Amino acid sequence: MRTSTKLWATALLFSFSAFSLSAKDLYVASAENGGAAENDGLTPETPVAYLSQLNSVIEAGDVIHVNGMIMMSQDPNQKPDRTSGYVHQQAGAKGHQGFVIMGGAWQNITMIGEGLQSGFDSEHKGRLFRLNGGGNLTFKNLTFQNGRDLINDGGNGFWIGGNLVATFEDCKFMFNTVAHANPDSPTDYADSNGRGGAIHKNEIGDVNLYNCTFTGNENREGNAINWCGGKLVAVGCSFMGNTTKINGTGGAIKFWCLVAGKPIQATIEHCLFMGNSSGNGGAIAINETADRDDAGNDITIKDCSFIANSATMCGGLLINNIAPKNTSKVKVLNSTFAYNQAINDGAAINLRAASKNSEFTMVNCTVVDNITQGNGGHGAGLLITNDATNPKTNCTKRIYNCLFQGNYAVDGGKMTTSDLTLRDAMAEGEFEAYNTYFGRLTNNPILDGAAINCTVNYMPGSTKDMDWDIHNASGLSDDASIYAPKRYIVPFIDENAPGLTFGNAEYLTQFGITTDQMGNPRKITGNSCAVGSLEMTEAEMDASSDPWDPTLTSIANTTEDKDQIEIYVRNGEIVVGTGNNDANIQLYNMNGSILKATTGSMEITDINSGFYIVKAVLNNQISVKKIWIK
Repeated sequence: MRTSTKLWATALLFSFSAFSLSAKDLYVASAENGGAAENDGLTPETPVAYLSQLNSVIEAGDVIHVNGMIMMSQDPNQKPDRTSGYVHQQAGAKGHQGFVIMGGAWQNITMIGEGLQSGFDSEHKGRLFRLNGGGNLTFKNLTFQNGRDLINDGGNGFWIGGNLVATFEDCKFMFNTVAHANPDSPTDYADSNGRGGAIHKNEIGDVNLYNCTFTGNENREGNAINWCGGKLVAVGCSFMGNTTKINGTGGAIKFWCLVAGKPIQATIEHCLFMGNSSGNGGAIAINETADRDDAGNDITIKDCSFIANSATMCGGLLINNIAPKNTSKVKVLNSTFAYNQAINDGAAINLRAASKNSEFTMVNCTVVDNITQGNGGHGAGLLITNDATNPKTNCTKRIYNCLFQGNYAVDGGKMTTSDLTLRDAMAEGEFEAYNTYFGRLTNNPILDGAAINCTVNYMPGSTKDMDWDIHNASGLSDDASIYAPKRYIVPFIDENAPGLTFGNAEYLTQFGITTDQMGNPRKITGNSCAVGSLEMTEAEMDASSDPWDPTLTSIANTTEDKDQIEIYVRNGEIVVGTGNNDANIQLYNMNGSILKATTGSMEITDINSGFYIVKAVLNNQISVKKIWIK
């Protein structure tokens, strides 16, 4: 069994290599791990019990090592006002506002969790943290759980704003929920303004999320994250089971601009959205309702899976922009939508209203087996509707190399195929699709000349008439119900599937797509390529027992014991196992070309950000990993 001393020692080595010599290491621990008020927090053997007990020694740039679960509500040094370095307990409030970081000595702080069960718990007696400035704040390998907004301020786990960059690596956000007046019918959100289950992000500041998980969080707007401005990067994250009975918006994430001049820029890459729910937008809602000058959003979703999310309206991705000034530019690339459900409209994707000059683009996506209630006009795959004030003509829609097939509307005992639903007639130039399969259209046709090299309406209207040997024009697996819930992606039946060569490779180049969602290099023959998010066949997938995994190896927990042949990325280097060996390491780009080779450890500070393949050989054992370099 590892001892606390070993954990502290490992972390100490890491912190000296990762930070300047002016930074020092501080220690906080739960009581069972030695944390005590009489300690000074300066050594692994003398950890304090609460963060506030570090105020006498902390300086900008310091590294705080957290051992065990710290109970925020039990901190004895709470303040009645917002003072950096203390839990804020406002007089007369039902709960505290969390530990406040506003710069000063708490500038550019890093917190690192030791082991698997380290972090912060508010016992549903208040928020965990309020970050309002503080420069570059970094949190690694920490759990944030049981936070609750009880002062109508937003953010059960975190309230984040001010001039800062907050980075979370390998962190867990769990069970940060609102209070319900009636637990048996939780349709309200007592004492909260309803914004952000795990995180409420105000209009200023940026947040980076790498390899984080969000589970069991809840609020009216954004069960996991409510995002109102600034830059979000989420890579390798999982959003699972963030659900609510509140008729809210954004089962995992809600985007909307709160303040003029503070637009949203977001990159969501290699993430899993599964089992989230809300009233509108079961996984993600881009819901611009506040009309602001110089606002709007630019959001890219790439290499993601949306599986079994649900909502009253739109189970997967909802785009509803009723703010005339807030332009939306949304790209969805190399992603899978399967088994999402809606009671009313748009099981997978729903485009409802748009401001002028908005854009929606999909490239190499697979949309299959999503289900909505009602007749086919409710749109189980992609639904495009109109708004009298903000008409759909404000948004240009472009679909490239995609596959919409086997999506259904259920009306009593009747199941109607519904892959693309144009509820209102399209205007010239508004909608164009290229090299895409649409199993069946409902309501209105695509305009002549707007579906270039597409295969359309090859599936029957009723599922009772379906014969997969006849009606499966793309060759996509007819066992999506097996692959999607367990593997999070859907393969083709075999290597003869027409969809494997139906795409146009020019669009891969245009949008910078070099691999499929699994990380396999895209195969190009002449100008042809596969449509959809995945190039694998059933046989290839069956040969591997592993599901698609959003987690990337670039963010490794540096305090864990190392498997001897495991590949890790830390402190600007690729290492194998403990790093103290003569492993042969090779770095490849996603096209299979070798970039570097070395023995021992490989420095990667000169490598551009992106996805790469690492091959390592040690003691006649071979390990191969896909990594992401920041």
